[in-house]
Amino acid sequence: MNTLPNKITRKRLNQLNIFRELYFGSALTKKELSKITNLSTPTVSKALSGLSSRKLIKEKGRKDIPTGRKPKKYGLNNNSIYGLGVDLEIPDLRVAIYNLSRRMVASKGTYLDMDKLRKNPTDHLTEKLSRILKDFVRDEGLDMNSMLGAGIAASGVVKDGGFRPFSRFERSRDIELKKPLEEKLGFRTSLGNDLDLQLLSQLDRLGHVKDSNHVALYFGARLSGKRQPNVRIGGSIAIGGEVFRGTGGSTCEFGHMSVTSESASGLPETRCGNSNCLESYINAEIKRDDGFSVPPTITRAIEQKIKDLVFAFSPSLIIVDLDAFPEISDEIIHELDNFTAKLENTIGLGGVQIRKPLNKDRSATRGAVINHFDQSLLDPDSFSTLMENYNQ
Repeated sequence: MNTLPNKITRKRLNQLNIFRELYFGSALTKKELSKITNLSTPTVSKALSGLSSRKLIKEKGRKDIPTGRKPKKYGLNNNSIYGLGVDLEIPDLRVAIYNLSRRMVASKGTYLDMDKLRKNPTDHLTEKLSRILKDFVRDEGLDMNSMLGAGIAASGVVKDGGFRPFSRFERSRDIELKKPLEEKLGFRTSLGNDLDLQLLSQLDRLGHVKDSNHVALYFGARLSGKRQPNVRIGGSIAIGGEVFRGTGGSTCEFGHMSVTSESASGLPETRCGNSNCLESYINAEIKRDDGFSVPPTITRAIEQKIKDLVFAFSPSLIIVDLDAFPEISDEIIHELDNFTAKLENTIGLGGVQIRKPLNKDRSATRGAVINHFDQSLLDPDSFSTLMENYNQ
């Protein structure tokens, strides 16, 4: 027997189905919504009325048809709700505000005090973030009540409202953030791994994934650090549009996988526990090289690691985000195109799309907001609570 989630009624579920279609798509007429959702036109009308009363949607003009009266179209009221996105790339800190359509309204950046962070990370992050976010909203002339909450992109393992940035400190440590920050801000927050959220943002830009067999790989190389810049290697996997997360909240730590034996001479010490760590190897190669170009060893190491991932996951999409090495990005993508074309003739792997990110403007903040909106707007119980309490 089909059962509904704990709080949601059939009425709220109908509203959620309508809202979901408008959230992921463009403005639609009642007839179009009825066809997509398999709901009757009167049911669609009632659902639209409920959503309109909460100012979540509004009329978006009329559909142009050859004859007859042009029907009204309905879409998101983009400026009814906002979300705060935080990219916690220690010690860099970027915050941004997004409207309901996931479009950036404003952004700003600053730095964390590493001495204070090492001494008491939870207190420093809580105080710094709560002050910045409140001031940011006020300076942009927005009402805190219009903020649905804040999504936070953090590096490392994210679990139970905290995270473990094991590549940022001399020893591994857990940093609690969700609960103390919510107490300071007075609204809900959510945490996710930054590279998971970058992939989530890219998939949202490409269009809602409906194929359950679709496998997307995100491979990223970012520069981080104000005082000691280094390269951070990481990645993420999404299956059917859903980001994959392993045991204990861990994600796809591509940067801590082993380099190939060809490159494995004189490997540096690592903090992750893997003596062949790709991230540590690449940073050591940068320090060892005195030139201005990217050492060929780095190009070969990155190429080989992505090739290994292709064999392991047979992806539909590979996003190569070499923000730290833009000068070799085209070369690597060209090599991967040739490589996957050969695999189509040997193991039957075909239809692999390889591309750069659609937008690299701190997409982790956008992904953090999308993740937060998904939890707050698309989860049935959370949506029901929102409809009961918001803008009545």
